[in-house]
Amino acid sequence: MKQSELSHFFTMENTGITAQGHLRLLNAGLKLFNEKGVDAASVRELARRSNLSNPALYSHYDSKEALAKDIFSQILAIFREDANRLLNPNQALKDTLRRMRAHLAENFEFHPESNEAFQYIHQVGYRFFPSIQDARQTPMHAWVEYIRARQQAGDIREGNPRILACMLIGMRIKLIQFQKFSPETISPEELGEEFERSALLMLSKGLQS
Repeated sequence: MKQSELSHFFTMENTGITAQGHLRLLNAGLKLFNEKGVDAASVRELARRSNLSNPALYSHYDSKEALAKDIFSQILAIFREDANRLLNPNQALKDTLRRMRAHLAENFEFHPESNEAFQYIHQVGYRFFPSIQDARQTPMHAWVEYIRARQQAGDIREGNPRILACMLIGMRIKLIQFQKFSPETISPEELGEEFERSALLMLSKGLQS
């Protein structure tokens, strides 16, 4: 699916925002900041892509930086809810990774805008993560809690849960980059299967050497 064919990541359903101009601005900012970076993107281009006048744009945010930070916060909140739905501390690692495989394959095939949002988090994380006051606001917190619970249950190997969670997230980022830039055509199912297989090798206590 081409960039121009992407659906919108931000919707009324996942943000609670009803103003269409505000939603257009969030989606335009996500795409433009991914393409050019926050610093290189212009307010004029943001206004053009979101079909807003400059005064209308500034009625939502007082600066480009404020918009970029809100996009970051909104994505974190959406992904945190996704992680909370997917990760059940009482569910065995193999079953959880099977669910993750299906979830990732669906995103790769039908929801590339979700991967675009994930890419944005990776791109601007250094800029906005330090301002987060509560780690529970992040999707990684759900992974850390899941890993800690399954370590206690005995099916995830010993290790720092935060480091293991970062490694899992990094694996997903690399798959997104591979799909986006590789000249090869890899099916969404194969990408999901590779994530499941690699995550199991990395985390499984039974496979630890």
